[in-house]
Amino acid sequence: MGQFALGIRSLLVKSTIFVVLAALLAWALGGTLFPKPHVAEFRAQSAQFSGETWYWRLLVGGKNKGEVRWNLMRQPSEGVARVAEETDYIEVAGPVLGNDGSLYYAGRAHDSQREWQIISRDAAGAMHTYAMPDRLAVEQQLGRIQAGLPLQGASMILQQRARVLDPSSNPVDE
Repeated sequence: MGQFALGIRSLLVKSTIFVVLAALLAWALGGTLFPKPHVAEFRAQSAQFSGETWYWRLLVGGKNKGEVRWNLMRQPSEGVARVAEETDYIEVAGPVLGNDGSLYYAGRAHDSQREWQIISRDAAGAMHTYAMPDRLAVEQQLGRIQAGLPLQGASMILQQRARVLDPSSNPVDE
């Protein structure tokens, strides 16, 4: 048993020395063994809702080099900011306040690479999700909300877009 214990001790000492030297090498080369993402907070585009400031936080890098993740943050007037929802987005828009007192924001989640959605939260905390065809539709709808107009559905957006891109013959033009 003494030989076995000495072998284990030797293995632990060598492993510890290896990890320390690897960490020193990573530090000397300007890196780290456990990379942290770079963080930027976009408070200039924030919205005041339910006594809290809502804004987007951007995380770049970390475990996957070059990966981009957006998180919706909420911060009370006195307190620490925290993530409002656990969804990671790859693109975002908003947040904006509607005339109905609801908060609207939009994003494309990591798990749904192509689908944009607008999410609304009312003062009671209820959430509603609206599917959008693309970023253009999202920006138009958030602009409508800020102007006090109602949110349009995806089918209405596509109908209007088709009329603009391929107008039917107009009797006035003839």
